[in-house]
Amino acid sequence: MNIRRKEIDKPDGGIRLLGIPTVLDRLIQQAIAQMLEQIWDPTFFALPNRYFFERGLFLPAQ
Repeated sequence: MNIRRKEIDKPDGGIRLLGIPTVLDRLIQQAIAQMLEQIWDPTFFALPNRYFFERGLFLPAQ
């Protein structure tokens, strides 16, 4: 995969390399992520111990 490299100067005088994925890489990553979400989301939603962001951790059904 091609990654665009950008050099960023550090405050202490060094250089930090930043890897920026190309548009094609991001497109492929998004396509794979969407396919995996369709497979895994129903599985995680069906689990009794699931975490909800706003409400915290739910315990198993009694």
